[in-house]
Amino acid sequence: MSVSNKKDSFSNAVPLCLPNNYTWDSVTKKISVDKTKPRKTLTVCMEGLELLQRLKDQLLVVLCIAGPARSGKSFFASQLQEDVTFDVGHGAGSHTTGIWIGVGARPIRIGNDEARVVILDAEGLGGVNTDSSNTDAKWEHKIFSLCVLLSSYVIYNSKGPPNYDELDKLGFIAEFSSSILRERQVDVKEPQGTTKQPPREDFGQFGPDFLWLFRDVLFKPDLNGKPCTWTTFVYNTLLVHKPNEPDRNNIRKSISSTFRTIHATDLPPPTLDSNAVKSLLAEENKDKINPLFFSTIAKVVKQIWSSVQIKTIKGSKLTGQQLIDILSHVVNSVNSECDKLDVTSMWDSIVNAEMQNYIQSALDLYKEKMGQTKLPEKEETYLKRHESTKSSSKGQRSESGTSEKEAQLLRDQKIDIMRTESLIDAEQQSCELFEKSLKEALQGEPLTLSELNALKGSCINGCFNNFRKASCDDVDCIHCIKFKQRLHQKVESIFKECSSECYDKSAKACQCLINELITRMLLPFVVTIDAHNYSDFRKLKDEILAQYEIEAKGPAKKDFMGTCTKAIDMQKEGIQLLIIQSALKSVYCKYTQTLNQTAKSDPCEDEELDRRQALKYRDITSAFRVKCEGIDKSKVEPYQLNLET
Repeated sequence: MSVSNKKDSFSNAVPLCLPNNYTWDSVTKKISVDKTKPRKTLTVCMEGLELLQRLKDQLLVVLCIAGPARSGKSFFASQLQEDVTFDVGHGAGSHTTGIWIGVGARPIRIGNDEARVVILDAEGLGGVNTDSSNTDAKWEHKIFSLCVLLSSYVIYNSKGPPNYDELDKLGFIAEFSSSILRERQVDVKEPQGTTKQPPREDFGQFGPDFLWLFRDVLFKPDLNGKPCTWTTFVYNTLLVHKPNEPDRNNIRKSISSTFRTIHATDLPPPTLDSNAVKSLLAEENKDKINPLFFSTIAKVVKQIWSSVQIKTIKGSKLTGQQLIDILSHVVNSVNSECDKLDVTSMWDSIVNAEMQNYIQSALDLYKEKMGQTKLPEKEETYLKRHESTKSSSKGQRSESGTSEKEAQLLRDQKIDIMRTESLIDAEQQSCELFEKSLKEALQGEPLTLSELNALKGSCINGCFNNFRKASCDDVDCIHCIKFKQRLHQKVESIFKECSSECYDKSAKACQCLINELITRMLLPFVVTIDAHNYSDFRKLKDEILAQYEIEAKGPAKKDFMGTCTKAIDMQKEGIQLLIIQSALKSVYCKYTQTLNQTAKSDPCEDEELDRRQALKYRDITSAFRVKCEGIDKSKVEPYQLNLET
């Protein structure tokens, strides 16, 4: 992504190390400070550590940007990788506290290797919002120690052209350099035209590359009136040894001995508008920005990426896990106020710990292979298996120029990878077996919850029996325990998904059954409504619900009992109306029919006819009430009046 098109965006970086009196809230993405506590030690933040743990088996390119506060470090750090953005401040004080980390989403190619990009943004030096009375005097030394030891490339960002004041600000490098137990190294090649430095005792192969970036510079460098590069200018002015400057000479020597290579370049001022500088990427400030600013940033970034290297120590390329180990070691060291940091011993202890893990993996593999031998067995056969298993766990002897120790490490790495791949494959096959068994069982009718749980148990047993073939017999094997836990989580996930599928199928079946029962039992009742009263409807409702209880299956059965009730009750209003109308029609017809027959067959006086009519009216109203018993009176009363009329 073009720098000028990146636009302002939210920071996706998180803290890696914070002062002991700072707290990071991973939910609100904010830090808080307890100013009553002195700033003395560094604390590793879990969210930053988790980013590195995701890269534990991958090689790393680690870029760190450091320098004075309010010099634009975080802005420049955000331009190094398109998908990594650091929070940028615009106040007078230091904005970044501790060390923050961002990780590129995609790997990059460095030579024949694939590596992930890690960018570190360090706290500004000399920030005015740092209470010096409440802060450790070696605070800048601690921050810088971490930056150098973790990074493969350090960008030192400073305001204005190079001068002796800027050199003096780098005095903390001398303190860092003096705290490292050094080893003799061959001097690095220096740029053509620079003053040759004598062979030195230096930081050795641990040191990163160093780029001194001068910000807001308006002129180009020259030596004795002749144009030169900023790198040449720095070597021949600021870094050259001078008599009567013992303190500065110590800083010069420390800079030269700490970094693998040293380069310098500049950036022009971004704008002269004090408001525009607060939001350089905003669309409304586009016309106020110096056009050379972004194009020069692009060139500098390109220059950085053309020379970055994978982080190495003593020729070994670092993985994320090894960087975590270094981070832990150095934080503990600087917090304990050690006078000397023995980097060689630190690295040897990390390598030794890894070798112990690889040796244990080889022993685990041997135990697993030998455990497959079923006793009793012929002694000769058993010894052959022992020799072949021992050979496979040790690997072939190295014929290259590597030492036996390194060859052993490579063999153990391959063994560990093979064993891990075997467990992963077993885990995947087991999950596929479980899922297949479960889904085949769901092809038929929906299962009840008890049937589904019973099926789950049998499928899980088969799944874990399959996995046990690839895992070792050691119940305390951390390697196997971890994969068993993952397998259990995957199985639970598959079961949950299949249970949901079974529920959906059961729900559909229950809905179909409800519709069928209403069609089968309720519609015939409506067709013969004249022969029924409302109490018959209530009995029918109970019969339908009872039939649903018998015929429904699956985990949704219970949930849809209420749906069945509602489906019947939805017919209630219409059925009540039909029963009332049927009752009214029935008793009225019977009433008129009886009176007409009486008038024809037995003529009588009006008084006698009125008496008979009253008796008959009592009979038919009583019959009407029986048919409508249980129906809301407010619905019956209009028809009752109709009958009386």
